Amino acid sequence: MPASKKAALTVDKGASLNFYTDWRQSQAGLIRQGEPLTINYDPQRLTACRTYHDGMPAWGLWATVRFSPSGETTTGSLVKHLGPQGVCDPPKAVPLVVRIPADATGAEVWFQNTSMTSPCSAVDSQFGYNYRFIVDQAGPAQPVMYRTGSQPSLEMVNVLAEKVTKVRRSFGITPRAGGQLETHFDLAVWAKNVAYIKNVWVDFHVFDQDDNRVNADTLTLKYSGSAGGNGDFFTLKEMVFLGSGGTPGNVWPRADVRKMQYRVYYEVNGSVFTDGILHQLSLPADAEISQEAIATAAA
Repeated sequence: MPASKKAALTVDKGASLNFYTDWRQSQAGLIRQGEPLTINYDPQRLTACRTYHDGMPAWGLWATVRFSPSGETTTGSLVKHLGPQGVCDPPKAVPLVVRIPADATGAEVWFQNTSMTSPCSAVDSQFGYNYRFIVDQAGPAQPVMYRTGSQPSLEMVNVLAEKVTKVRRSFGITPRAGGQLETHFDLAVWAKNVAYIKNVWVDFHVFDQDDNRVNADTLTLKYSGSAGGNGDFFTLKEMVFLGSGGTPGNVWPRADVRKMQYRVYYEVNGSVFTDGILHQLSLPADAEISQEAIATAAA
């Protein structure tokens, strides 16, 4: 399973952080939750450890972005070594684009130039304090918070498949007998098999169209069988919100849910692991769930 998360988004909106050769930096746009953040770095700003091999550049330039409070971290290259005409000498600057977590309140950035032929390494980290930036709120005020003490590790737990679905469920054999809106959550998770006794669960929140939290819970996933990579499959199929509905003479209005957030955790041998990601899924409006989308069931 993947051990680290690399960024590879191509977007033209959001905020940008720019780091110049003369050691200045600037920010364009607001750094907001759930939006992209572009980092532009002039390779001439950090030139130590620029080694060559057989006359070709043999060094890399990397940026690392870490968000708080979750600690979600992304590392990506700031240069490309190959172009249409072959090897780029010197390597060409490329931006790094990352998606800001929906619960982030801050971001810190640092840079590293490394030699591919020697142990030489140079760091630009504002004298060890890192470059720090405030992240503005742009989503729910009550996101699913990161559990303190859990260890982010994609080598221990990964989300394989996720789906949140809103359906109408009718009572009886015709819609006239009554029905209700339901939001269902399907999830498949891979967890590394390091011990027989283990527990996998999710903390989730459901939000309405105004980003108000209307439901929150913790659900345990069920063991579904062994998997590749010395792991096990765990799955979940649950209704996570009962929406508006009614029967003849009885109607119950409920919130129109539009968004779901969750975090996944894996407990084994006394330690708790997580993929470190605040997962967020969108839902259509209640009015968009037509009669054709009814899931019928016997009363």
